[in-house]
Amino acid sequence: MAAATPSPLASSVEKTNGAKLSRLLIDGGTTVLRKIFDGHHPSANLAADLNTNKSILNNLLKKKALHKPQWEKLFPPSGVAPDSNTFDITLLFLLLTNICGLTPPPSGWHTKPPPRDTSHEANLARVKFYRNVLYGHVTTTGVDTPTFSALWTEISGVLVSLGLDKTEVDRLKAEKGGEQDYIDVLIEWADSEEDVKSQLKKIHQYQSQTHQVVEDVRQAQVKTQTTVEDLRQTQAKTQNQVEDVHKNQTETHQNIAEVHQTMEEVLQTQVKTQRTIEEVRNQNAKNVDEVAAGLKEIMKTVESLKEKKDKDKADEVLRSLAKSEFSGDIEYHLQRFQEGTREWVFDRFQNWVDDRGSQNRVMVISGNAGMGKSVIAAVICKRMQKVGRLSGSHFCQYNNVRYRKPQLMIQSLACHLSHALPEFKQALVEQLSRNLGTDLNNMGVEELFALLFKEPLSAVGDPGRNMVMVIDGVDESEFQGRNELLDVIANQFCKLPIWIRFLVTTRPALNIIGILEVLKPFELKSDDEKNLEDIRVFCLKKLDHLVKQERASEFVERLVLKSEGLMLYAHFLIMFITENTSAFHRDPDGSFPLGISSVYLSYFKRLERELLKELNIKEEHFLHTLSAIIASREPLPVGFVSKILLSNSNSPPARRKVLRSLSSVSALLPVRDDCLHVIHKSVKDWLTDISCYGEHEFTMDENEGHRILADLCTKELDNLKLKCVDNVQFSATERYALYHGAHHMLHEGVKREPDKLDELTKAYIIDLEIIYAKACLNSTIAAEDLVWLQKQGIYILLSKDNQDILNTLLFLLRKYLRRFTDTPRMFFETILNQGGKVLTVEASNLLQNRYPSIPYMEFVYKETLQGGVVARFECSSFVISLDVSPQLDYMVCECMDGMLQLWSLQTGKLVWTRPVVVQSNFVTCFTHKYVTNVSSEGISFYRSVVFHPAGECVLSGTLCQAYTIDGDLKPLFSESNCRFSVCSISGDKTKIITNCLESSRCLVLWSLENGSEIDRIVEDEGILSFAWSGDGRLLAISHPSGLISLVDVMCGFRKLTQTATPEVCGVVKFSPDHRFLFCCDVENYYPRLCCLRVVKEIQNTFSLKVSYDVSYDLENFLSSTNCRFLFGELITTAEQQFFNHLTIVLDEQRLLRCLWDKVEMVDTKDVKKSGQGEPTEATEIALSLDGQTVYVASNKSVTAWHAFSGKLKAEINRVTCSLFCSSLCSVRGGVLISTLVGTLVEFWDYDLSKCIKIWTNLPGVKQLIPISEERVAVVRECEVKVLDTNSGEFESTIPVLQGRVLACSRRCQLLTISTTYLRKLFPSPSDAIHSLQLFDGTRVVWKKEGINSWLHGDSAIFSPMGQFLVVTTAGIMSFLDAETGSTLRTLSLFSGWRNCKFISEDKCILHGPDFIFQLSNVKSGEILSAIDVEQCVTCFTVCPVNRLFAIGLKNSTPNFKVIRVYIPQGEDSGNGKKVSC
Repeated sequence: MAAATPSPLASSVEKTNGAKLSRLLIDGGTTVLRKIFDGHHPSANLAADLNTNKSILNNLLKKKALHKPQWEKLFPPSGVAPDSNTFDITLLFLLLTNICGLTPPPSGWHTKPPPRDTSHEANLARVKFYRNVLYGHVTTTGVDTPTFSALWTEISGVLVSLGLDKTEVDRLKAEKGGEQDYIDVLIEWADSEEDVKSQLKKIHQYQSQTHQVVEDVRQAQVKTQTTVEDLRQTQAKTQNQVEDVHKNQTETHQNIAEVHQTMEEVLQTQVKTQRTIEEVRNQNAKNVDEVAAGLKEIMKTVESLKEKKDKDKADEVLRSLAKSEFSGDIEYHLQRFQEGTREWVFDRFQNWVDDRGSQNRVMVISGNAGMGKSVIAAVICKRMQKVGRLSGSHFCQYNNVRYRKPQLMIQSLACHLSHALPEFKQALVEQLSRNLGTDLNNMGVEELFALLFKEPLSAVGDPGRNMVMVIDGVDESEFQGRNELLDVIANQFCKLPIWIRFLVTTRPALNIIGILEVLKPFELKSDDEKNLEDIRVFCLKKLDHLVKQERASEFVERLVLKSEGLMLYAHFLIMFITENTSAFHRDPDGSFPLGISSVYLSYFKRLERELLKELNIKEEHFLHTLSAIIASREPLPVGFVSKILLSNSNSPPARRKVLRSLSSVSALLPVRDDCLHVIHKSVKDWLTDISCYGEHEFTMDENEGHRILADLCTKELDNLKLKCVDNVQFSATERYALYHGAHHMLHEGVKREPDKLDELTKAYIIDLEIIYAKACLNSTIAAEDLVWLQKQGIYILLSKDNQDILNTLLFLLRKYLRRFTDTPRMFFETILNQGGKVLTVEASNLLQNRYPSIPYMEFVYKETLQGGVVARFECSSFVISLDVSPQLDYMVCECMDGMLQLWSLQTGKLVWTRPVVVQSNFVTCFTHKYVTNVSSEGISFYRSVVFHPAGECVLSGTLCQAYTIDGDLKPLFSESNCRFSVCSISGDKTKIITNCLESSRCLVLWSLENGSEIDRIVEDEGILSFAWSGDGRLLAISHPSGLISLVDVMCGFRKLTQTATPEVCGVVKFSPDHRFLFCCDVENYYPRLCCLRVVKEIQNTFSLKVSYDVSYDLENFLSSTNCRFLFGELITTAEQQFFNHLTIVLDEQRLLRCLWDKVEMVDTKDVKKSGQGEPTEATEIALSLDGQTVYVASNKSVTAWHAFSGKLKAEINRVTCSLFCSSLCSVRGGVLISTLVGTLVEFWDYDLSKCIKIWTNLPGVKQLIPISEERVAVVRECEVKVLDTNSGEFESTIPVLQGRVLACSRRCQLLTISTTYLRKLFPSPSDAIHSLQLFDGTRVVWKKEGINSWLHGDSAIFSPMGQFLVVTTAGIMSFLDAETGSTLRTLSLFSGWRNCKFISEDKCILHGPDFIFQLSNVKSGEILSAIDVEQCVTCFTVCPVNRLFAIGLKNSTPNFKVIRVYIPQGEDSGNGKKVSC
């Protein structure tokens, strides 16, 4: 009898061995890896360390090296602190190799290190290597005993050396059995990396080798056959010889025998060869089959991984959508449902939803509060879910922003639908994967609905059955005083496919039903007999065990009568009877509460009794709690409830008693997420609305609630400041206090003495720590509080000092909104540098004493806040047009991506983003975007977006419709045909002149009162630009030919005069007094400004006289009353002599100017000052070794300045251009100065008072590189000479064998870049091969091939001790390990990065975009600090010893700034001693 085939699932010694090895590697490896990780990042500092390395981890997440579940372990969404005990071995290994500062072993992380390398890093690499070894046994999980013993010895030895207890290793080896979980973990770890790709590569290599063997054998066979053919020919010749020498038979026979013998040998050789070939073929076929099977299995695995990747990508995209789950709410409402009731409602719903031909996509169920609408909605959800037809649900709640904000609601419903319909999910993912140009939460409701529903559903086929989405309580979806969802339901739901249906419930309020009337709502009426019958059934079934059968009918009728047709009241009645059974039996009629008001009264009495019994509280504390509930701005934290009730004790046992007491009224006040919710809006109304419910013993004063919450928030904020707010996980009460404390403290109903307002404002509104805490939560909270304080009129009651501080803070919060959003820790640094005298001192004290762990940078010589950028707005893309509201409170920008963005000029907050109504076609010229007509040769500016003069809406290229301030697109003048890309509004704000999109020769005058056309003018040639005088009479028109026309608008566009200008004027503008017309050509990089004098001649005629080089009087425009908007203001400064079209003057103190995709609010004093004096441009800059002196070179002189006072110490004037300074280098005793042309290097003393030495024999000096305090590397064309400035002698010469020198280290190692060409004759740039190499004078230490180069634009610098190296080539800034040449990270110069210098061994100063300098970690790239210098920087230098760096400025007086860098103790890895600046 044949032996049975062993089961693949049966246990075996080999499988036990495999499981044990997996356990040893996973359990043991996890233990030692966690121990090492905790050593680098202790649990007490884990959250802070992870935040510090968040940018690195975020990059890993983007590269898919780190997955979303792992990210949520590092940064739990619930807000709890991360715990390394939850990190698995995969995550631990990833963290150790990326954020723990470990240096890869020489063999790398992915190769087994040699036995001699016993470092921690090598052992970690071995752990991964053995993971790969075990992964090779995963298919069977079996390991034979000899292999097991060898692997066990090696793996356990590594783990023990890493700190694993050997006793535990031996215990595991002695155990029996194994677990599949460890194999799964091993597979998961292996699958997370690139090892499968490596194996696939090896298989391909093996297949190639096999094919090569087959080819070699085939060639050998061909050669053998050739040999046989040759032998056959020899045989034939021999046969001829036999015939010729027949007479010599003996000799012939001998020859024949020899030939036959040779032939036999050949034949035998041929047979052997044939056999060998056959064996090779068979083996090759076998190998090919094995390889094919392996490839098939790998392709199957790859396909599976691809499917998983696609799914993960889709899930990642959908995670951007807000999603709310209501399963708990549905179950809660289902508990209150009585079977057998509401069937008439369900039948009506079922008939509607099953009718495939019905065009009505929405069923609205309306009913007063208490009719049971939410229970009906919950039951329908449950029934539809059971049959697979529920596609989503949403239960609106008035006291929860997330559940009533329309944008979040639509996102959540889309997310629900994607889970119900895979086809919709695919379409939605494709939709969201595109660049939307704006955040979903900033979109309008209708726009968002189109994006998430209308457009994706158009690509989804009919599933063959109607699907249902349920929205309960639309009347509670009001957000910020508006209910935008109603318009979407009434006007947009009907545009969706016929198979998607919506069930909507709402109260029958007039404003709601009026909008939804078109949908024919189905109203639940309290006196409807079907409704009353439902209440009868409900009461009968609930009281069946309490009421005798003979009395049941009569008793239930009384209940129905008392319920007044409200199912909610009937529910409360049954609960009341059930809980008061004895009283009910004694007096069945007298024990009923009278109406819903009586129900609420009984519940609050019960709560009062429970609290008195459990906690022995005073009555006033209970009433205070009710007052706080009605005054709270969001669900009240239970922590606050406990503190109100237990003013003297708030222990955990007492808090549990509070929760136990609250559970007695959970029907009214349920506790969720540690916050007290109000179940129904009528509860809050009952506590406050005397006119509706009358006065009762629990009628509360909301103002008293604000006072109580103000006191609670005050204590929370005080405690928060005591413990410092850096890296704090805020509690629910702290979050509430930060969000709402200011509103409670300064509420108009809370009586505050005037002298207390200053105290409260200073302590809790403008306190720097409180603002920092708010920035950590939400970057806009603080600014919104300050603006709210201004609007409430409290501002004018504050002292002058507090007003100044508030203004300063609001200015900085607006200006650096994006910075504080991304990195709140930079708040104190910003205040330190720009906060003025009072705030600067406070910020300095906080940084030094309270927050010493925060790195920062500080201007050594601080300037005042007067002048400079007041606020900065970062738009979605290039700004082509902008305008400001008449009240100067909003700004609207049209961007090149086709989006409009509305910004608050008061808070700096982006209010909304919407698509433009009329699309624009762009023409690019230099740094701006322009509009042009088809027949025009010149270009002009867009003026395609503008506020309506009434300030109530935004016009986007049309008068037909407009955006409201709330972001809704509404009809304006539906019949108007006005469409434009350039416009100008009359001074009386009743008319608008626009270009005509259909004709480039036409301008049209429109009415802003009804949108009708008033008049139009058609010119003989194309119109390039136009300007309208403030009095509304004169219109200047510019033509492509250079002709300027002047017409009278009030007299039917009568032409008054015209004149020719030498240049084509793309922009024109009247002066405020209409006496001058300023014209500018914008096609040239340096446009020329000219002025036409408007001369009124006799008999009411006019002339235009040209005048060049006219000074543009900014003061004149700033003092005018209507200079805000025509095409923008001409601003001429010493720095910017060209015409800036997107500059708008707000008032005498402020203007807006656009720079690419940013708009800056600028103090006009800064603009005026920039044109004063004679500024100079710094070409080179250096700091003395002691940091006391700044040396600045310009095209006129070299100056020495006191670094800390900014006073001039000395100046060396240069007479000829040949003596212009090309390089400055600080050394001990002074500074070296090399000249741009010539052979001179001069050594001057510290104060530039005398020249100590001159070296004249140095032709072709390219660069001076300091390598110590006395030694300097003098770089020339073919050599580097090391100069000892102390002795004045050259101590050595290093030949440059090839390439150009980029840098020299303190050990005199040269970094060079060289170029070779593939073609020697007439090579092209594409033939160039660039290489980077480190040369130590005798040998090449390392070399990197394939480097992109800009030839003479390349540069490099070593860190002070030579450990790191930064190389800039061809638009890439690379951070390298100087010892090995390996790349640590890179930055793109095209993103705005310009230069880098080391301030310590592992910290560098980066010159970034937008005049920003950043303090960065060299290895990790983490941004530690950032400072905005707000001026164009030409050069900068560092002094590592004193932690200083200085910047040279363009067109400024003085033309430098000095900045001190503070690096906390413990983070500073090197002080850079012995290295000059």
